[in-house]
Amino acid sequence: MTQIGASLLEQLLGADGGYRGPRVDCGDGHSARFVGYRDKTITTVLGAITVRRGYYHCADCGHGVLPRDDELGVADASLSPGLRKITAVAAAAAPFAAASTLLAELAGIRLGTKRIERSAETDGAAAADRQTRESAAICQGEVTVLTPAEQPLPDKLYIAIDGTGVPMTAAAVAGRAGKGPDGRAHTREVKLAAVFTQTAVDDDGRPIRDPDSTSYVASFATVGDFAPLAAAEATRRGAERIRQLVVLGDGAAWIWNLATARWPHATPIVDLYHAREHLHALADLLTDPLGPDHDQWLQARLADLDTGDIEHLVTTTETLLPTLDPLLA
Repeated sequence: MTQIGASLLEQLLGADGGYRGPRVDCGDGHSARFVGYRDKTITTVLGAITVRRGYYHCADCGHGVLPRDDELGVADASLSPGLRKITAVAAAAAPFAAASTLLAELAGIRLGTKRIERSAETDGAAAADRQTRESAAICQGEVTVLTPAEQPLPDKLYIAIDGTGVPMTAAAVAGRAGKGPDGRAHTREVKLAAVFTQTAVDDDGRPIRDPDSTSYVASFATVGDFAPLAAAEATRRGAERIRQLVVLGDGAAWIWNLATARWPHATPIVDLYHAREHLHALADLLTDPLGPDHDQWLQARLADLDTGDIEHLVTTTETLLPTLDPLLA
């Protein structure tokens, strides 16, 4: 059945040979002259098809121009746009080899591992470039983000920011310094921002994230390049027009510096998980001063944290600081 579909698609596209007149714009302001026709094999969800395209050459630039490729969305690509989208989803869900198996078993599409890798990385790079340009335009005020009238802005908007190491192949971290004994990097830090709303609470009074309210931004970029990506997404979600913006982080300096620079009026909060982690670390430092009361003190401070009594937590802890090493106090 797919072979019949591929044959019909090939005939349909073959009705237009891609001739756009004796000359076309080369894209750089010059005129490219028609030379002849070139065939190209494109792999689609129905199978491989051959498409004839008009080929033009620009004498000033010295390169060829194929208008039909741009129209079909296959410039510098051998997979159709639809198949590239399917491939990208599979490659994002599993390693490239496993993605190849998934495509074969679920869709009857057979693509080699390297072909999936090349397609996913090419489209990923293009998407990242587009996101970077769009984010810069939003942050610089060149684009105004409009909120649909049927979607009222929330009272609060949350931005959770974090970074984590992602295992990489040796080639991907070649030349990068690492924290391991051998001094070589085995991971790269990916920075993430999740923007979401919370309008209800559970039986314990803790906020519940609204279903389908989360949008994400992730990048291997430096903090300086990641900041406008996160800021643009927050702007798109209405961060500049709501009553209260909350930035959640693990306490890392780079997160608070980013938040202060981009959203100076936001409320910064260390998320509960990391706040408890920091409190455990503090209790370890206070092991000697607390003595046999260590566990009881820790549980009491965790209770302060859970109930939001931060003032009591801080004042109680400050009374113990003089007992610490002067460098720590």
